[in-house]
Amino acid sequence: MTLSIISALIGFLSGVANAFINFMSWLHEKDLVQSGIAEQKLLDLQGRINAAQKAMAIRQAQRDVDEHNPNGVLSDDGYQRPE
Repeated sequence: MTLSIISALIGFLSGVANAFINFMSWLHEKDLVQSGIAEQKLLDLQGRINAAQKAMAIRQAQRDVDEHNPNGVLSDDGYQRPE
């Protein structure tokens, strides 16, 4: 009888340990997914910042040209918004 109680207790503790390991694995995978989402958002924002900086540089260059050569009409600055 004592052997069966010990065996049942070991089985129970083994199940609890497996559940804990699976839970920790799930938390780790969840953190990896959240990290990937955050990294993708960061890359997207960096792309938007780069596009905005490029647009500002192009527009400033065109303003400089228009300022030095005023003809009463603003020239096309050549910048096309990305779709």
